[in-house]
Amino acid sequence: GTTDKPEELRQRMMSGKDLPVVMSEGAPVGDLMLHVGNFDAAVSRYNQSGVVVEFFLPWCGNSRRLRPEFRRSATEMAGQVLFARVDCSSPQGAPLCNQHEVVYHPTIILFSRGLSFEYLSKGISSEITRYCKRMLASSVQPISTLLQLASVADDHAVVVLGFHSEGGDEEQGGLEPFFESTADTLKDQLVFCSLSSPPLLTEFSVTTLPTYVILRRGLDPVVFDGERDKKHGESTAMSFGLWVADNAVDLVVTLTQENYHYKVGGEKPAVVLLTDKTQASKDALIAMYSAAAGLRGDLEFGQMDGRRYLSLPARLGVHPGVLPSVVIVSLRDEATFVMPHHREITADSVSLWIADWRDGKLQPTLRSAVAPVGEKGPVYTLVTDDFDEKTGDKTRDVLVHFSTRWCGFCSVFKPVYRSLGLGTQNVNTLVLYSFDLSENDPDPSLNVTSFPTVMLFPALNKSSITYSGERSVTAMTEFLKAHVSLKFDQMADGVLVSADRKQEILTSLQGIRTGLASAGRGR
Repeated sequence: GTTDKPEELRQRMMSGKDLPVVMSEGAPVGDLMLHVGNFDAAVSRYNQSGVVVEFFLPWCGNSRRLRPEFRRSATEMAGQVLFARVDCSSPQGAPLCNQHEVVYHPTIILFSRGLSFEYLSKGISSEITRYCKRMLASSVQPISTLLQLASVADDHAVVVLGFHSEGGDEEQGGLEPFFESTADTLKDQLVFCSLSSPPLLTEFSVTTLPTYVILRRGLDPVVFDGERDKKHGESTAMSFGLWVADNAVDLVVTLTQENYHYKVGGEKPAVVLLTDKTQASKDALIAMYSAAAGLRGDLEFGQMDGRRYLSLPARLGVHPGVLPSVVIVSLRDEATFVMPHHREITADSVSLWIADWRDGKLQPTLRSAVAPVGEKGPVYTLVTDDFDEKTGDKTRDVLVHFSTRWCGFCSVFKPVYRSLGLGTQNVNTLVLYSFDLSENDPDPSLNVTSFPTVMLFPALNKSSITYSGERSVTAMTEFLKAHVSLKFDQMADGVLVSADRKQEILTSLQGIRTGLASAGRGR
């Protein structure tokens, strides 16, 4: 939310009762404020250990939610790295936000050894702390056993290795300085390891030292050749950095809530594997790497934890709990294509599914929410999976209200539509449904392009009729009377019932009248 009194809110945030007692630079941990007057000095003083800076706005809801998490992580890391904050709404802080191109709030940036790294993971203390510990550790991890190497290769899709002589300088086969400097620059994205143990060198038949290799899951390793990979005018250090950037590419990118739209939202269609912690998901990921190796460059491939990010499977058209699942996401078609769940996910089945999509043999997957159970009306929930069955009922006229959660007009219309449902709830040949496009996709042939939209599916003629009149109970009731297949009418007391039911009621009432008349004559 926002406020008209940002200064008041800023003071309130700065004087919270739960301030930690640990002090840093004269301020409680996590509350040191930086500005144009002290920022450069702080970053310079803590250049080796690092400074974690939160750029925030006092009235920003996301900034306020991050506040306790940032403090908690600052307390856990106290004495190891400096945590500080910059108020982007203040005259002293705004220039720093502009200087570091802060667009979204909050933004967390780690400044260390003359470099800056933007934190892109979840805003919770455990993740922030884990990130800091990894970033503050040595940029190059030494590997001394085959078990260590296998573990690193299993945990990371891309690993940059430096084979070198033990204890030697670069002229004697030691690691060249550019290896560590590149590792420093890319440590938030890649894992760099050094290997000098003679058994390891022998195991991999490495005789030329130093030798630099990139291990890539699903692809053959690639070896750096200083002469071959060096372009005219480039230094060896520059050519090595460019070589790493070109080749250290994960075939199947790990997707998160933070990078999903960036990775999947480009011009290339994407193939996304949604996983859980089962062995089936692990096998499916291996299959995805094999499929991706054969289609490298044509498509983006990604993997996402479907349990952790619960809303994404539904948005892509995958039913909750049906994991692992493979989905083709095409922004060009504005559609998703879910691989049938009865198909086993193998490299061949994924490749064939992609080939069918390219040949235009696949129909887009329509998202569907789970139908609720035990609804009492008078307006019922309609989902994509049940749409054809419910609207195709030949014993009932069906009225459907198409809406979205973010539509203000839909919110205004909702109570009117419910009143219509209450007024017609005794018409047993008419049923009213609400269809939420936030969770469901309608058949494209319906051409639902504005909200709210109301459509009637007559019982005896299922061609839809779109209502375009006044959004009032009276006007819509008249519309229904004119267009339904199974007519309804009004009783003497104003209650609406179906025509057949009205006749039954009138017959019953006539019997009551006759009985009462007979009883009266008997007295």
